[in-house]
Amino acid sequence: MLRVKSGDTVEIQTLITNSPKRLEDAGLPPEQVEQSLRDITDQLKEKGPGAHNVPVANADVLPKLIAAIQEVRSGQGTVKPAGEGKAIHSFGGFDFLLAAPKKEKN
Repeated sequence: MLRVKSGDTVEIQTLITNSPKRLEDAGLPPEQVEQSLRDITDQLKEKGPGAHNVPVANADVLPKLIAAIQEVRSGQGTVKPAGEGKAIHSFGGFDFLLAAPKKEKN
């Protein structure tokens, strides 16, 4: 289970089963086509035409990601400022852009 506290930002992305060329032919500017879609499309060229469902990460990544999120939520890892009210929290090879830790009042 993943719990997200108020003020945290979680970004989850999905990829569609369409090609960059078809998106561009439909009018999407090339710079707006996600690089990850281009990468997966390139990897699948030898598999033939049509849509393919391919994991974008190894199966062992999700448990590691969940563990890293839990460790960051418990205060483990490193924290670096990342702009007004934001910080990058790092643990176990993962980086999370979250709300900056609140400063304690004196």
